[in-house]
Amino acid sequence: MIKRLFLPLFCLSFAFSAHAANDINTLQNLLQNQFKGLSEDLSAGLSYKSMAAAEPGGITGFEIGADVIAIDLANSQAWSLASNNSSINTVALPKLYASKGLPANIDIEAAYSEAPNSNISLWGGAVKYAFLEGSVATPAIAVRAALSGLNGVSQLDYSSNSIELLASKGFINMTPYIGIGQVWSSVKPKGVPLLTKEDVSQTRVFAGINFSLTVVKLGLYADQTGDTTSYGLHLGVGL
Repeated sequence: MIKRLFLPLFCLSFAFSAHAANDINTLQNLLQNQFKGLSEDLSAGLSYKSMAAAEPGGITGFEIGADVIAIDLANSQAWSLASNNSSINTVALPKLYASKGLPANIDIEAAYSEAPNSNISLWGGAVKYAFLEGSVATPAIAVRAALSGLNGVSQLDYSSNSIELLASKGFINMTPYIGIGQVWSSVKPKGVPLLTKEDVSQTRVFAGINFSLTVVKLGLYADQTGDTTSYGLHLGVGL
């Protein structure tokens, strides 16, 4: 059912990569240093990514839609070994999301993702507080906390938390934004006795631009977390 909903995004995913991800089910092929590299890519790629700018949505604001993230792997050899020697350099990760504005300049959002042709599925969410909501002359500045977790990969327990500081400034119907943050992830192998848990801490820098066409929302996103780069496309509807 979820993959049927994601079908249009799968078509976009192939524009980023000729190869989709395969199941992560052969962690026993990895040495510990290779598992560390895989863990760093997992942390960078699967940690929650929001394409919302710093401005608060307001009590009447809401949005639903779909994103697709292309993760340019920094440790593709380790990922290949962990996925039964698949040939892969980029992982495409489409997601469905919903966001809602609350009082006091607070916004919440939640998302669910499945990677095509893979056992990777993700849930996640974020809370954002705009302590400067911005004006005609000044930018909005906000802090955002997020978390994510992994389902479907029997050989892994994965979870991540992040905190980000971001700023944005609207111009007519477009809003560019920039930000910096930190991502902390726990990546624990299951049923692979020669591998041990990796705790990963990575700095994230990101930028993007959103376009508002009445109720239709479009966006572009770029992210560098550790050594791993991600790019995103955003499509939503809302107020």
